[in-house]
Amino acid sequence: RLLKNKLEDLKTIVDEKTIDTYKMTVHQKDLRCGELLTKKSKIEYNFLNQKDKTVEGFANQILNANSITYDKRSKEYKYIVRSVYQMVLAMVDYEVSSIRNDFNDSWALENILKDTDSTETKIEGKTDKLKTVINEYLTERENLKAINPRSLVEEIAILKLFSDIVGNITIKNLDDEAVKKYKRTLFKLPPHRSKRKELIGKSVKELLEMNLKPIGNRTVENHCQKIKSFLIWLVDQHYINSNYSKILSVKTKKSKRQSTRTYFTEHDLKIMFSPDNYPLTSVDKRNANDANYWVPIIGLFTGARLNEICQLMVDDVRQAKNIWVFDFNSDGIKKSLKTDASARLVPIHKQIIDLDFLDYLKLIKKLVPIVKNSG
Repeated sequence: RLLKNKLEDLKTIVDEKTIDTYKMTVHQKDLRCGELLTKKSKIEYNFLNQKDKTVEGFANQILNANSITYDKRSKEYKYIVRSVYQMVLAMVDYEVSSIRNDFNDSWALENILKDTDSTETKIEGKTDKLKTVINEYLTERENLKAINPRSLVEEIAILKLFSDIVGNITIKNLDDEAVKKYKRTLFKLPPHRSKRKELIGKSVKELLEMNLKPIGNRTVENHCQKIKSFLIWLVDQHYINSNYSKILSVKTKKSKRQSTRTYFTEHDLKIMFSPDNYPLTSVDKRNANDANYWVPIIGLFTGARLNEICQLMVDDVRQAKNIWVFDFNSDGIKKSLKTDASARLVPIHKQIIDLDFLDYLKLIKKLVPIVKNSG
């Protein structure tokens, strides 16, 4: 009831704050919503990675204002903090919906209200089973965009196998013996269990009884690395006390074989970008749809990844100390980089400028102003 009342108070504040949004242009609304969604992502990241105590501090303010005290190690206190976290996120969503005058997401608020109606019932009914916590872990990683869709599919399969081997046990029973059992079993399982017709649908026990050639050590190492990350998260979330990283260590010999990855040779590039195949001359400046022309050129002179080039915004092409640069960053909705170190400034090669790329940039700014913020 306490959290429900606080949520209604916050909703009223948002309503007052957004009462004049009808005066905003569509562009201004988009900018404001982008700022709010970025703020939401930061709140999620900081809370889930325990980077700061802002949400916990807010929860403490609510409790202290009502003279309520909980042991900070108790499930009750943890539940209150998590509920406040969900409440804060719901308020950001509500403000975005208010600005856009689109309340299709209002159900999220109702869910929060329902979830906070009875803290005691929630806590008593909570069962920290392995599969439940795995789902929580994956949901957080997906929400934080900490994993791409392809890797997510792989991680789901690896964590499902982990729960299949050790069983859907209560998290408090996830100990060193369970982890050792997982590693021992993993070394005996056959590869491609989800692809080979004769293996699809087989239980772990049935697969072991077939005595097939086991998966390779590198695959085992990959699985163990993914499980390590999950166990580290469990420790961070105070579900368990050890991540058992030493148990999951797998030593594999590095292959002396050359990488099978193919690449373009200098000869290949000369053929691809020869005048006959790729006109390295000024393109039609009247055409605002020449992205297909520029992407390979930028890749040739910067070595940037395809997704890094395709997500460049107009503002990402700028001057730094009087030098034109590409600013590869993850600032903005739906932008991402492979690693934090991938954020960088790359000077624009003279050849690109000589091809009238800056004139093309001016054309885009003039014809499609929204590109400046939407990418």
